[in-house]
Amino acid sequence: MKRDTCLLGILLVVYLLTGLSYIWATPCMEKPDEEDHYGYLRYVREHRRLPPLAPQEKWLFESKQPPLYYVLAALATAPLRDVADPDALIVQNPYMDLSVPGYREDNRNAYLHPPTMTPVIFGARCISLLFGAGMVLSVYALARLLLPHAPLFALAGAAAVGFQPMALFIATSLSNDAPTAFFATLTITLLVYRQRRASHHFSFENKALERWNVQTLQRDFHPTAGARWLMLNSLLIGLVLGLSALTKVSALVFCPLVALSLLIIRRRIDAGLLKELALIGLVTLAVGGWWYGRNALVYHDPFTLNAHLARTAQSRPLADYLWQDLRDIERTFWGNLARVFVSQTWLDQVGLWWGRISGGVMLIAAWRQRRLLARRAGDIALLALWPATFGVLLLGFWARQANWAWGRFLLPGLGPLMLLLLLGWYALLPARWRTWGAAGAAGVVVIIGMLAPWVSILPLYHPYAPPKAIEYPSNLILQDAEGASIAKFLGYSLAQPTAIPGDYAPVEVCWETLHRSAQPLTVFVQWLDLTPTRTGSQPAVVGGRNTYPGLGNLPTTRWPLGKRFCDRVLVQIAEDVPTPLGAALEIGLWDTETGERLRYVTPEGRAVDWVVFKGIAIVDEAAQRPPEARSAQYVFDGQIRLHNLTQGRVGDNLILTTTWTASTNPAYDAVLFVHAQNAQGETLAQADRQPLDGRYPTSYWYPGVVVTDVLTLPIPADTPVTLTLGLYTLPDVARLPLVDAEGVGMADNALRMTNGE
Repeated sequence: MKRDTCLLGILLVVYLLTGLSYIWATPCMEKPDEEDHYGYLRYVREHRRLPPLAPQEKWLFESKQPPLYYVLAALATAPLRDVADPDALIVQNPYMDLSVPGYREDNRNAYLHPPTMTPVIFGARCISLLFGAGMVLSVYALARLLLPHAPLFALAGAAAVGFQPMALFIATSLSNDAPTAFFATLTITLLVYRQRRASHHFSFENKALERWNVQTLQRDFHPTAGARWLMLNSLLIGLVLGLSALTKVSALVFCPLVALSLLIIRRRIDAGLLKELALIGLVTLAVGGWWYGRNALVYHDPFTLNAHLARTAQSRPLADYLWQDLRDIERTFWGNLARVFVSQTWLDQVGLWWGRISGGVMLIAAWRQRRLLARRAGDIALLALWPATFGVLLLGFWARQANWAWGRFLLPGLGPLMLLLLLGWYALLPARWRTWGAAGAAGVVVIIGMLAPWVSILPLYHPYAPPKAIEYPSNLILQDAEGASIAKFLGYSLAQPTAIPGDYAPVEVCWETLHRSAQPLTVFVQWLDLTPTRTGSQPAVVGGRNTYPGLGNLPTTRWPLGKRFCDRVLVQIAEDVPTPLGAALEIGLWDTETGERLRYVTPEGRAVDWVVFKGIAIVDEAAQRPPEARSAQYVFDGQIRLHNLTQGRVGDNLILTTTWTASTNPAYDAVLFVHAQNAQGETLAQADRQPLDGRYPTSYWYPGVVVTDVLTLPIPADTPVTLTLGLYTLPDVARLPLVDAEGVGMADNALRMTNGE
């Protein structure tokens, strides 16, 4: 007994420490609906009374909730100084809804949280964690009732429930969900205890199970000691139901569940059942009924249905959402530790498959132990009733009133559900491995729960990374209109040299924080087509992205000074971009309120009017296939390969079509020249330009990309000319070395041919 108590104590200590890691890893307001729960708590702390049911103030949407959790949290945090009002603390991230689809670590924070946890939020989250610890103890007691001779199974059940990731995520939030789950589990435990006192103990090891003692189930608990015990049990159930009713309105569902559970226990409706229900109802009403009476008298809305349904969406037909909601409920019950839907991590997948496999094991065990289940149907019914009820309510009511379905609404039934899954492992394995098999299955959940803060939560709100090797370093500084140096642009790196239209191309942008701004400044990263600038026009934007620094998590109003970090910004390319294109890159900061961009200055303070950087090559998929012709006919500078050169005519125009590839990425922008001379050496036509009229400079050529360039020379038909073709660089106008396919150098580093060849 001492060893079991010691192990339970160790489990609770590890649970609390793990809970603190969840609190630390999740910033303020990044738990579900924390902003409104915080507003409720702050109102109680400041005004020392309950908020109105339909308030006009912001951040009081949860005022429709019963007050128990908020009053307890206000009392517990009373000595703590409230460091921020909601308007200062709860600043929305405008780029959250613009996150890249399928990309997990990108603007997943709903609010611009402060760098550190505020004391009141930390204290309120700790109150929830204590209720979570109470749920762990309740599940342990419940499991001991089910299998009194298997203490290790009870520890396994308590651990599986406590460390279930979503349960821990909610049990460390500023909300009334954790106490609601605790009171639900405690109610189930009292009901099973009531069942145990009315029947024989149940054990998988007992091969000769005694028959169900109907007389024991139907007796009125005489003599006097039995009657006193029954009254005490009823009083406790009523007390817990009353406290539940003061915690969350949806906890009123516990009342009909208790009535149905007692009917399952007694197996008939008689005077004893009615007396028991009456006593429980009176206690529940005495403890929790005053708040509903107050709502009826003052607001004519006793159950706050008008307040609850005021913001909900129109009810959706069942067939439109059933399958999708079932999938969403599953993934948000076993994982998705965020207030928005995010893509799954490998750890989420492990938890998801643990639930699926355990569910299959439970069904197989139920089939193999069907005779035992028939005899112990009451025990199984008591356990299955709660998760089944909340599942039906979630699909049939809550999900129909909104465009989402969150698995966390199943947490009041988590305790019995996890015990049923572990009982499946227990019943399916051989007798000598039953307890250890169930413990091993629970151990998987414990490991998932302990890893989740570091694998699933922390990367969401710390997606930035320290600078490493920066591909294109910079030392420019960004200044605001008042001359304050806000940030140093350390440089950027490109994860890939090429992309196709419509793709998201990642750019790693690196900063050093120098000063905080008065308003949050936005980082812009844009792909530019610089071709129009050659005619004096503005560059064309062919893709872009706006975000706050830190991918939403390091706003310039709150970022720590002297921090060096890099953001991996995914910048989409427009689908209608002409290809191929050497897209330049523009990076900077701007004030969305004024529309003003911060200016770049050198470390010496000299202003730089306009800064663009080398970007990526935008090509179509066909250009990434090798050329159909044989190996290169000519090679410039050992890296630019000319594969094909064909001539054609359209009227008085000579059309030259060239096909190129590059064996490496040239470091320069070469100029293609083609001169047409007659027999007397006079130049009749010439063209000197970068490939594709400058739209695709050679510095954007990469191995594996085919470049087809078409050049037109105005030469009258039947005019014999000699064409001279080559490449040179600026500003020195030095021709690139040219060799043929055999490596023999060409005279003057140029290719000569007559028209028609």
